[in-house]
Formats: sequence, structure tokens, C-alpha cells
Amino acid sequence: MPPQLCLQTSLLKGLPPTAELLHGGPLPFFLGLMAVALIARRRALDGLGAALGVGIGYLYFHTYLDGWLLPGSVPSFAAIRADQWLSWLVLAGLGAGAVAGTSGRFFSTAIPLALGAAVVFLIQHPILKTTGDFGERAILLGATFGLWLVTFFGLRAAASRGNGSWHLLILLIACSVGSLVIGLSGSRKLAQFAGAGCAALTAVVLFAWLAERKSPSTPRLDLFKGALAPAWTWNTALLLTGYHYAYLDLDIALLAIAPGLFVLPAAWIFRGRGTGSILLATGLASAPAIVALVLAFTRFSNAPSYG
Repeated sequence: MPPQLCLQTSLLKGLPPTAELLHGGPLPFFLGLMAVALIARRRALDGLGAALGVGIGYLYFHTYLDGWLLPGSVPSFAAIRADQWLSWLVLAGLGAGAVAGTSGRFFSTAIPLALGAAVVFLIQHPILKTTGDFGERAILLGATFGLWLVTFFGLRAAASRGNGSWHLLILLIACSVGSLVIGLSGSRKLAQFAGAGCAALTAVVLFAWLAERKSPSTPRLDLFKGALAPAWTWNTALLLTGYHYAYLDLDIALLAIAPGLFVLPAAWIFRGRGTGSILLATGLASAPAIVALVLAFTRFSNAPSYG
């Protein structure tokens, strides 16, 4: 059987049940749209509305599929698996996004630093404490934390240019690629979590696009700032989980969380505002994620299923 047909067959066999598709796609989209539409009617609450839209959509499906506030669900440092931290980290990201547009300079820097440190440490701690020497663990933790800082602050710094809907689109492309490469690497469950988050983020992108189309002279950048923390939290956490517990290669995981390396020059290109400059800027900002997707298709056509 040709490799392309093998890949298509494996993807079709890996599709989740209809109920999970409903709860992981349309319902997170609807919840995200309702949250941002109701709260962000006042521009001063854009950040809160976007954070709630992205966070609630993800947390709804995580709770539906895996439970959350159930007996024995509180995470501990003695845990064997790190996915128990996912919902708690996204909740923290939701809080960080909610205050992103209102916090002072100190807290606007300190909160993402603390959130990034929590993501890279708590997701990797259960497995790193049992594998590799201290040097290897320190290098991996340092590299992933450094990449978090570059991408998060790069994305946020770029939000001073362009408009909110364009930056949200770049964020959505990166997160969607993350969901696809996780699924291709063998974990349907983690890919479904990421897909639900993307559905909620799509709702925020749609709201921002409609709002800016209605008032082109008033970019809704706080919508992007509010959505960034929860979306980047679950995207990074799921990619790291996929690397440690599925078959996701480290270079693909790092490429999938690296659009911040290109988004600043892309935002400079975006200043032209013409169709050509917008397409070029979007392609440049999305380049690392697209490379990650191509590598994943190449390597994981016959990856075993992780669950």
C-alpha cells in the first residue's frame, strides 16, 4: 500500500467517536464565542473575554474527556504522569490572560515568567526525575524555558503592530499545527485536547475579525493579549507531553512552539497592510510550525497509537 494511503487509513481509523467530536469541536467553539461576545462588548474587557473564551473552551473538553475536579485528581510531585497538570496550568494561563491588558510593567513580565517556568517544569518533572543525568535535565529544562520566553514575549511584542485578528490568526495556525503533529505522533487524546483549544481560539479569532472589520481604525489588540497566555500554555504543555509520553520528536516539538522567532520581522512586513504583505507576513510567522508539520507527516506515517 502506498505511504500516502497508509497515512490516510491510519488517520481515518484514529478518528474519535462522534460524541467526542461534538464535545471537542462545536461545543468549545460555541462556549468560546459566547464568552468573548458577552464580555468583550466593552473594549476595556477584551483581554478578560478572550482569556475566558480560550480557557473555558479547552477546560470544558478536558473535563468531559478526562475529568478534572474529581477525587484523586489533585496533582502531586510524586505523580508518574504529567498530564494531570494540564487543566491546572491552563487555568493559571486563563488568569494570566485575564490581567494581561491591565497589569503593570512588573506583573506583565513576572506573570509570564512564572507561568512558563511552571509549564516547562511541571510537565517534564515526573519523567526527568527518573531519566537522564542532572546535566541533561538542566539543558532540556533550560532550552524549553528559553524558547517559551522567546516565543511568548516575541508574540506579545509583535502585538504593538498590525491588528488583533492577524496576531490571533498566527497563534491559531501555530496551535493547530501543534494539534496535528501531536496526533500524527500517536496520541489521539492529546491531539483532541489541542483541537478543542483550537476550536475555542477560532471563536476568538472570528470575533476579533468581525469587530475590526466593523471598526477598522480601532485594532482589538487586547483580544490577542488575553488569548495568548491560555492558548500558549496548553499548546506548549501538550507538545512537551507528546514528546515525553508519545512519539513526538524533540525537534518537531520545538519547531511547533517557535513562531515567536519570526513573528517580529513578520509584523514589520505587515505594516504595508496590502494583501501581498499580509500573506508574506503570515507565511513567515508560520514558517517554523509549517516545517514541523511537514516533518511530522514524513516521519510519523506509521506511528503506533499512544492513546
